[in-house]
Amino acid sequence: AIVHATMVADELAYDCGGGIFTARIQTEWDRLRQFHESCKAQQGSSDIFVQQCPGFAAMEAVPHDIYVTYIEEMESDYNCQGFCSGHQQALFNTESFKGDSCSSAVSGHLREVGFEVGLPMIVNGVLAVALGLCLQRYRHL
Repeated sequence: AIVHATMVADELAYDCGGGIFTARIQTEWDRLRQFHESCKAQQGSSDIFVQQCPGFAAMEAVPHDIYVTYIEEMESDYNCQGFCSGHQQALFNTESFKGDSCSSAVSGHLREVGFEVGLPMIVNGVLAVALGLCLQRYRHL
């Protein structure tokens, strides 16, 4: 669990857009950003969020719905902007912090969860092996 979490976290933090998963999310984020920029120009307002734009329902239609929802959830849960690079205007969340990219926020969280899950598993494994070795020498079973 720790190794896999670390590998995914490293891709998010150091090679964002280089792997299949992160490239797909970055592509969706770029698509939403272009739509948002076009919408702001048409509406004459820089203070409009992407979900307020006319035609947004088509942007989140299948097969894009999963990625659009994921990007919206990341902005909301981690208060981040942009995916691979920070310092972008938030698409969905007015409360997001300037400068924090969503990939780095998810990477940090993934590392924490990986260690919270992985370390107890390692300790339990070591204890099970130690108990097995102790019971192997016990002759009164």
